[in-house]
This record gives sequence, structure tokens and C-alpha cells, in this order.
Amino acid sequence: MKVDISTNHIRIDRTLKTYIDRCLQFDLRAAQRYITRLTLRLSNINGPRGGVCQRCRVVASTSGLGLVVVSETELTIQESISGAIAKLGSSIRRRQGRRVKKRTRGTVPVKLHEQSPAWNSTITACKAHRPEKAVICESHRSKLGTVLDDARRMGTASREVLDLLEDKLELGVWIPGPSLPDDVVVMNSKLDFHDLLTGETRRVMLVYPEATVSVRNGVSVLSLLGSELLGRRTGDEIEAVTDGATVWGRIEDVFY
Repeated sequence: MKVDISTNHIRIDRTLKTYIDRCLQFDLRAAQRYITRLTLRLSNINGPRGGVCQRCRVVASTSGLGLVVVSETELTIQESISGAIAKLGSSIRRRQGRRVKKRTRGTVPVKLHEQSPAWNSTITACKAHRPEKAVICESHRSKLGTVLDDARRMGTASREVLDLLEDKLELGVWIPGPSLPDDVVVMNSKLDFHDLLTGETRRVMLVYPEATVSVRNGVSVLSLLGSELLGRRTGDEIEAVTDGATVWGRIEDVFY
């Protein structure tokens, strides 16, 4: 499991690094086998002036369980780190439990050993067609960058959403429009989103913030759901937990 740590107005010393390692070993003991890459973003949300709000946002790329995003805000950075990592461990355990239940319902269980040819060919195929990075249309790069900069300056979106969008713009795979796969969610895509919390499926359209007033069922890219949808593909399951908000659902189909 590869671990990356980035900070915003927080200094990482040896003591804090050791604390992070211990939290990972303790809270993710059972979940580590599913995690391929882990990114921690530590920030003082009051900026260089200091303050009492410290935030830890964790993004986990997993094998077979999708992308998991959680965050925690506490008085100290240590509390934020332990809280976010504990949330991550719980989220991964829930996903694995649901996957096992779904696969075994009405079927005869078949176990693939991790070193078997069938297992290796399955994983290779998934990696070839389901990159962990967001897939984003090249022609939207400039507009999305402007939206992100304006939102940071004006405070019109949550820190979690802004950090997620920044990660996608910096680390995502940029592809020219004509070469985009048909099942990728890009700006102005229409899609059927199945809410796993309510059981309802609704057709929404991913739009820029100013279009939410004029577009029926428009979802702003600066919302928690919109930021998660950008760059995802048909069949992807989304689960994100931030302060006071939860998104859990699956992309059923994508239209243009």
C-alpha cells in the first residue's frame, strides 16, 4: 500500500509521521489488503492565521471496492487523522460486506485464489479498462480550473469538494473529446444515479455552478455528489462522507 501525504499550513515532523503510521496499522489492519494507494491531505482550514480547526481528508484507491473518500475535522490534527482513518476502515468493511452479500445471494460461492491464473487475468482486465484516476475531457480543463479558483476565492464550496476537484484536475487522465469512452461522466453528461441510501434512481446532469438554476435536475460540479461524479464511469459506486453529508450510490448509465 502506497501512502502519500500532502499538507496545507501544517508541518509534518517525525512524531506526527509515527502517529499516522500507528493509526494506519491499528485502524486499517483488516482493510489494508484492499487498498492500493492512500492519500492523506492535512490542512488548517483557518489558513496561516492558525485556529482550532484541523482537517484530515483521506482518499483510498482500492482493489475491487472503488474509490473511498472520507474526512474529519477536529480541534487537533491528531484527532482529525485518527477519526478520518477510523471512518475509512469502517467504510471499507461495509463495502466488502455488501460485495460478499451481493455475490453470494442466490449463487454458489466460488473462491479464486489470489495467485491463480483466473484471479490474475481478472485483475489485469479491470486495471486495463478501469483506471484509478479520473478520466476528464481535455476541452473542459480551462473552465474547470477557473471554476475551482473562483470557488476557493469566494468560498462557495466546501473544502472537501475543492480538494477533491483539485486532485482530479492535477492527477486525472485528460483525453480529447472524440477519444473519450462512452461511459465516462464529463461536464454536461446526463446519467442515471441509483441512490443506495434511499433506493431511488434519478436522472441528473453534471453542470457548472451557474447552470443549476436553468437545468432541470442539474448537479453542480461544486457539490459533494457532482465532484464525486466527475470522471467516473458506468457501474462505479460512490461513497463519500464529509462533515454533515453522505453520498452513497452507483452510476447506472451515462448519456451525452
